[in-house]
Amino acid sequence: MANVKDDEIELPDDPEGETKVNKNGILLGGREYKVRVFTISGKGDRLYMLSTEPARCIGFRDSYLFFQKHKTLWKIILTEEAKRDLIERSLIPHSYKGRAIGVVTARSVFREFGAKIIIGGRKVIDDYQTAAARAKGDIEGELAVPEDKLPGEGDAYDKNRFVAWHGASSVYHTGGPSVPLPNGKIIEGKKRKVTVTGSNWMLEHAREASRFNTSIALTRRQNLEGVYDPHTNVLQYPRIMQPTHARWETCDTSCYSPSAGSIDEDRRSDSKFPRIPSILERNFLIADTYFLSPPVTSFAIPGPDGDVLDVGPPGLAATSENDAATMPFDCRRALESAQQEAMKWKSFWKGEGVDGARTQLRISYNQ
Repeated sequence: MANVKDDEIELPDDPEGETKVNKNGILLGGREYKVRVFTISGKGDRLYMLSTEPARCIGFRDSYLFFQKHKTLWKIILTEEAKRDLIERSLIPHSYKGRAIGVVTARSVFREFGAKIIIGGRKVIDDYQTAAARAKGDIEGELAVPEDKLPGEGDAYDKNRFVAWHGASSVYHTGGPSVPLPNGKIIEGKKRKVTVTGSNWMLEHAREASRFNTSIALTRRQNLEGVYDPHTNVLQYPRIMQPTHARWETCDTSCYSPSAGSIDEDRRSDSKFPRIPSILERNFLIADTYFLSPPVTSFAIPGPDGDVLDVGPPGLAATSENDAATMPFDCRRALESAQQEAMKWKSFWKGEGVDGARTQLRISYNQ
């Protein structure tokens, strides 16, 4: 269990970060939070934030995922007395009187997000953990959130855009994800209006096709990093990246023996790996991992029990005879050839008893 002190999880202080915020969460050096901060009756001058506001500022739809993804933040539920005080100060509406209101210290939010929670925040300069930011490769002085709407000269920053009862939900009308993207930016699509004529229709069609292919490629590339599922709190990866079968094989190492003969000497010369010392062969289990991919990714899970474990499409082998009979001759020949390849790949693997190198147990009932 983490130690909680002053409504914060105790973490090591960053000497450089301490020059940017004091112990009560008041920013130094002219910095200002993007969201509203306030004090709570009975807790001194320490500054707090409604947990929903920094969550929406960072890109979360609600505070639940906000605290689930950032374990260094400590959520405090306000007492009835504290809620009445905030209502009287017009910090929360009267309709929130019967709700559970969660708050978080402003200092802990700044420690966690640094420049992202600062108006016009710049990387490293406005980060609390400067050493971690530099190690991550952040460019010093670069805007942490380039797409943020900064006020003009003499104008105030609109902090109400993250307040629920001031229309904060309008921030999410772009159809963006419920959690931030890996780079922390939510990309908003921009519509491009082009008048299509008889002379440019082919060019515009090719451009749109290329743009669509690019978006598909980007989506697939992002999927390789995993897709966060908020319902299970796990990262899900594409099915094609998961191993489906494993097989153990015992390799004959006699070709590595210096007295094996000229043929084995030739076999040994073809290998790019060094010779395994005999003492290692006798005393240790030496295993090499070899990955083998199917010729076609649409092939089903191999092995005799693959049909039971496979939750995806059954593959070409499941094509019915009625469907095959309606095909032209050339198409049917291509289908039969593909089915043979699929069966060859499937029969290359055996069941768990064989590929798992299970030994035959000798069970004796004699005492």
